[in-house]
Amino acid sequence: MFAKMIRTARGQDTLLAVRPLDFGGPELSDEMKKQAAESVDLESFWCRPPRCFPFQREHSDGLRLGATLEFLKAKKFVCDSSLLREDHLVSVSPLVSIIPKRRDANSLVIDLRSVSSLTGSDYLRFSLHCSVALEAPVKLLGSCGEATLRDLHGCLPASHLTGQPPRKKRTHVQSPPPDELVLLLQVLVYGNVAFLRPIPSEE
Repeated sequence: MFAKMIRTARGQDTLLAVRPLDFGGPELSDEMKKQAAESVDLESFWCRPPRCFPFQREHSDGLRLGATLEFLKAKKFVCDSSLLREDHLVSVSPLVSIIPKRRDANSLVIDLRSVSSLTGSDYLRFSLHCSVALEAPVKLLGSCGEATLRDLHGCLPASHLTGQPPRKKRTHVQSPPPDELVLLLQVLVYGNVAFLRPIPSEE
């Protein structure tokens, strides 16, 4: 939030600094209110810390916790699927890094990591276990920081999109279950790892 305020202040004739009134007074100064108004989107979408994820013993050790998407769904660690609308962007929190790693030919581990820049302490260190067919959508989110639901669905293997049975090749990437991508996004949104924002209108 403060980084956004600095960028906002740079575009003004007078630099609006934070004053003692902003820390100890009954309310913010007029200058601080003006800058906070410019940062409302950042505050509402990006500044929520990641939640604590429930974990499975078989996917956890002393250093890192983990779970499957199905386990998290059973624990109700998901947002309402109706929130995932075509007119929204899926944006990754700047507080969290998302790194997909293949475990074997059929499974993928998505490492979620959030570290305090001040103390170096972990806010989040968690591994999501899912099918390898989600690798491309996760890479798109991790590299671009945001994507539309249409783009994420477009990254899925062609056999999943067309409903055609996959060819039997050793190198073939198996398609995920029909709702696995939706389930992944439900988990990420509920865990404050990703947020949903309306697609900006073209003026």
